[in-house]
Amino acid sequence: MGQKKLKIKLLVFMGIISVIFALLLGRLAYVQLAQSQQYKLQSDQNRIRMISIPPRRGDIISRDGQVLATSYASYSIVTANLGRKMDHVYQHLVNLLEDYGLELTVDEIKEALTAQGFRRHESVPILQNIPFELVTLIKERQEELPGIDIEVVPRRFYPNGTMAGHMLGYVTQINQSQLDQFRQYDYRMEDPFGQTGLERVYEFLEEKDKEIGLRGQKGVRQVEVNVANRPIRELLTIPAVPGNNLVLTIDFNLQRVMEEALETVIKERAEVENPKANGGAAVAIDPRTGAILAIASYPKMDPNDFIKGFSQDSEIYEYYEDKLLKARSNRAFHEVYAPGSTFKMITGMAALENGISPQTTVFCGGGYPGGIKCGEAHGSVDYYRAVQVSCNTYFQSVAVRTGADKIAEVALDFGLGQRTGINLRGEAAGNVPSPAWKKELNEAIINRRYGARYEALNKEYEELLKGAATEQERNKLQRDKDQRRRAIESQYRIDYNFYTRWQNFDTYNTSIGQGSNDYTILQLVNYAAAIGNGGYLYEPYLVDSIVDPNGEIVKKYEPTLIREVSVSKETIEHTKKGMLMVTQPGGTAWRRFIHFPKDIQVAGKTGTAQASRPGADSKVDFDGFFIGFAPYEKPEIAIAVVVEFGGGGGVSAGVVTQLVLEEYFGLNKVE
Repeated sequence: MGQKKLKIKLLVFMGIISVIFALLLGRLAYVQLAQSQQYKLQSDQNRIRMISIPPRRGDIISRDGQVLATSYASYSIVTANLGRKMDHVYQHLVNLLEDYGLELTVDEIKEALTAQGFRRHESVPILQNIPFELVTLIKERQEELPGIDIEVVPRRFYPNGTMAGHMLGYVTQINQSQLDQFRQYDYRMEDPFGQTGLERVYEFLEEKDKEIGLRGQKGVRQVEVNVANRPIRELLTIPAVPGNNLVLTIDFNLQRVMEEALETVIKERAEVENPKANGGAAVAIDPRTGAILAIASYPKMDPNDFIKGFSQDSEIYEYYEDKLLKARSNRAFHEVYAPGSTFKMITGMAALENGISPQTTVFCGGGYPGGIKCGEAHGSVDYYRAVQVSCNTYFQSVAVRTGADKIAEVALDFGLGQRTGINLRGEAAGNVPSPAWKKELNEAIINRRYGARYEALNKEYEELLKGAATEQERNKLQRDKDQRRRAIESQYRIDYNFYTRWQNFDTYNTSIGQGSNDYTILQLVNYAAAIGNGGYLYEPYLVDSIVDPNGEIVKKYEPTLIREVSVSKETIEHTKKGMLMVTQPGGTAWRRFIHFPKDIQVAGKTGTAQASRPGADSKVDFDGFFIGFAPYEKPEIAIAVVVEFGGGGGVSAGVVTQLVLEEYFGLNKVE
């Protein structure tokens, strides 16, 4: 009986074992037959890694073929994560680098490898931009340096240093914020990224679902790795596609001369006029198209500084972070200025459009009654003479008869106080003062100020009334509160009427380009160009075309007409005549251009304006301006210049203009 039970148990046990084996065999057969392809694919995915190849960034080239920004082959020392037994190799590398004056430690190498995380199949750069002699040495000693290799990567370079630095911008490693914002464009943390200027605007550009920007397209290397995630062999390489090139409207020699002239004049004015003179800007454009021929800003900025990098305790860092110097700022369109007398043609055109004849005269005895003084007593002056000698009295007089609203209308018509639309980031809008603008601005300020005073009064008496012991004391406190409130209301009405209403002195200031007039140099040159070309306001542009690495044009930029101004052709011709007289005997800038040939006559206007920047004393600190165009009959170039703290426009900005125009027309060439 016992043996029978044992046999039954054994049979049950064998049955269970058989079922288990059957299930295992069935599962094995399913995996081998039905899912073999799936597991094979997973295996391949685990052993194959894709390593990106950085593309060569496109060049930026002047219209005459000079390279302003390019990329060159840079050599980096790289290593993969080969385990902990590599310390002796790393130390050997460190010793070799010391012979070349390069500092690196074993700990720094390990930190770089640790930061690599799980991407052990990828090489990690441990020292970038090394000299070619060191490349040769490492290649010769490859057996002594297992796991150490040389990698060639494109590196940005600006061969002309500071030339056009603000306009070009610079490239650095992409930051986390940018990485999050542009992750769909396949960026990684170590990738270069345009930060400012043209480098930023044309970092990537999409045209008909195709990228045509500077950055190019990454290539890829397909690498097989072992179980330790280390490379065994390379399976496939798809090369990177270089970025496209930008061909600019900038003339190389004109840009060079403009920058040199601006720097020279600023330094000269600092010596003889005002030691605060340390900044300025200039722009030259083609008035027929809006193409920018040269654009300069001082103090200078070298894009190479940002590629090399600098520490926060360095002189370079202090230079770029100086709040007064503002060396990073492109003063041509980031900063706004009161334009001084260069604005007077706006007032004059408004007066002419309002019915005042250009032959109507105003007597100048040295100043306008109740207004701003003139430089001298000019006697009887008409419109042409007033522009020629920059008579404050004339323009204040016609401004009063014309009205501030009409002056603002003409200013806006010529693009002042508005962004020009240039395809660069950070353009300032500026401001055209008017009665409506003043009321809107100061009404909010006044209401906020007096609202705070009312609130403080209520809070003060709320506590006092709570503590009043008798009804008589409470009534007295209420009377005191009402009396103080009436005093505040009376002062409010006085301040409101004064600060929100347009006053005569506002008209005087506005008419001669002072007060709350604030415009960029780019706006001023566009306004001068629109006078020169007969009333056509174009959108300034810097890029003529985008060209692929094979020289084929990918995108061509054409002139964009913003509008034809509403001012009549006759009014513009009268204004041009006055501006021509500025550069002729008796004009404020005639000494600058007296030697120009008759077929290259210059029309212009000088300006001197009270500086209003931090640290400026409005009684002694003046910015110098010049705007103009040439030749007078058929203008090819328009220009605007400011020299901060430069004094008179004729002896500061006028000198820069003279040197730039001499270069443009070949008048500085010696046969």
